[in-house]
Amino acid sequence: SLAIGIPAVESRLVLPLEASMLARTEEPVDISGDAYGVLYVLQKDGKVIRIGNEGSTMKVSTQYADLSDDQTDLTIGYSAIAFHPEFLAKERPGFGKFYVVSAERTRSSMPDLIPEFGFGPEHHQDVIYEYQTDFPQASNFKGERREVMRFSQPGPNNNVSSLAFTQLGHLFIAVGDGADDEVDNRSPSKNASSLANVYGKVLRVDPMGRNSVNGKYGIPKTNPFQLVSNALPELWAFGLRAPLSLSC
Repeated sequence: SLAIGIPAVESRLVLPLEASMLARTEEPVDISGDAYGVLYVLQKDGKVIRIGNEGSTMKVSTQYADLSDDQTDLTIGYSAIAFHPEFLAKERPGFGKFYVVSAERTRSSMPDLIPEFGFGPEHHQDVIYEYQTDFPQASNFKGERREVMRFSQPGPNNNVSSLAFTQLGHLFIAVGDGADDEVDNRSPSKNASSLANVYGKVLRVDPMGRNSVNGKYGIPKTNPFQLVSNALPELWAFGLRAPLSLSC
């Protein structure tokens, strides 16, 4: 037998990197971007900071929008932002559209969705809004807002926390079970194990469709619980306490 020994060679790759500040933000909660690499930072107070390109290397940050109004519950604030993959594609259904999750004061409006377990006095409402602009490359937002779905929340924690788009335009939504610390037969934590409510789940919807109960979004035909008795067709995954940071 022949054994050949090869001495180990230690190699080091040195990259001349230098950190640079892109933007100053207050309580940032999420970040999303478009196909040209422009970034949008969502703050808890509803302000959106745009970090855009100027020239080949220069990045400039500006306030793109202030989405809050007199119904916003700023103690909880905004939690997620996602841009439709067709945001820059003219003559496509998703052109100029992005989506945010906002916390609003209790009884701001009639909710579409309520907890099955642990529902008592409403703490606040979470709302998914669609924003539409005809000028997606502008440095400041000018456009309209449309409500997509509204959740009644039993507590301040484990609420709607994350949004993520697939390239097909399906929107994933992370919804916590609404519970705080207690776990018992009356706790909102039981919501996660039931297919008859949206709490403690990941949902998959089509914002361009209109076949939901409230008529404001669509439900993809390939969702896994479509044919399950008494299950909500929006469901994609269940049994989750507090799903966070979705990515597609």
